[in-house]
Amino acid sequence: MPYSKLEAAGRIRREAIAIEEVIEALERANEELEAAREIAKRYPSSALELAYNAMLFAATALLYSEGYRAGVEGHHKTLVEFAEAGLGPSHIHLIDEFDEVRKKRHRTVYDHRRATRREANHVLGVAQRLIEVVELKLTEKGLFTAARTEKKDWTS
Repeated sequence: MPYSKLEAAGRIRREAIAIEEVIEALERANEELEAAREIAKRYPSSALELAYNAMLFAATALLYSEGYRAGVEGHHKTLVEFAEAGLGPSHIHLIDEFDEVRKKRHRTVYDHRRATRREANHVLGVAQRLIEVVELKLTEKGLFTAARTEKKDWTS
């Protein structure tokens, strides 16, 4: 099982996850990405942070779709590692970029470093690709379509 190390270390735990939570996480991923695009030209550091949030929400949707929740400690790193295990070796370059964005975001938040427009635009592209890959994975599993139908019925 690809998640056994994370589970054994107590970084993720099995839990019943409502399909609504999967779709809400994906919706938030897309919402954060859209917000990042709108402000990227004027506020690249903030756009980078929002795009990174979009990546976290996409990884969270993947996590939820497998019936797991992440622990609090090391949450961001856990989501990167879970995405690596869940998406497999064919997406290792994308996951490496996700992890690099995690580090850049850390520097912008905690070291007060500013992101350039070029960096922000690159991160927007990485976030878009990650969301697309997660959506495809969930569609292949039949969850994304089911989640949309479930969400539609749930909100009616």
